[in-house]
Amino acid sequence: PYEGRVELESRYGYRVLNGKTEWHNGIDLVGLDSKTIIAPCDGKIESSIMITDHNNKTWEWGNYVKIKHNDTEIFLCHMSERLVDKNDIVYQGQPIGIEGNTGYSFGSHCHFEFRRNGTPFNPCDVLNIYNGYGVYENEPEEVKLGHDWSNDAIKWAIKNELIKGYTSGKDDYRLEQNITREEMIVILYRFYKIFM
Repeated sequence: PYEGRVELESRYGYRVLNGKTEWHNGIDLVGLDSKTIIAPCDGKIESSIMITDHNNKTWEWGNYVKIKHNDTEIFLCHMSERLVDKNDIVYQGQPIGIEGNTGYSFGSHCHFEFRRNGTPFNPCDVLNIYNGYGVYENEPEEVKLGHDWSNDAIKWAIKNELIKGYTSGKDDYRLEQNITREEMIVILYRFYKIFM
């Protein structure tokens, strides 16, 4: 939801926040080249609001925008400023807000969340990026993650059909499990020792 480079600083799934392990329904992104948040798709603005009533859990999102796209709802939260209003029609790439630190936030970022029929799912699957800390650009090949040896081992595992779930025709790591590349290498190495 940004132009240029973006840093993923909090992944989808379990994370530790203020000493407690909690489930995170989205990912937290920080714009490195621009703080303008853009619409990730065409859609209709269903909410553009800041809720301050702490009895309403959405107060944690601060200034947020909700886009409806077919059966998917996209939430972009913690903005310092919203540039769209409820019922506006927006188009992919259109500016909709400015990254901020509103609500329950510990630094300027955008909480980016997807829900289908009310059920959250991993935004990284839509963005075609690894669900892990790193700097991302428009193409997953530009992700600065992992070590050369782990990337080579993943490619080897894909070539030998030891893992599935990657993007067809590409060497990127697209497994659904919430594990690191290094952890996967340990698993693959154990398989290798067993069968060789």
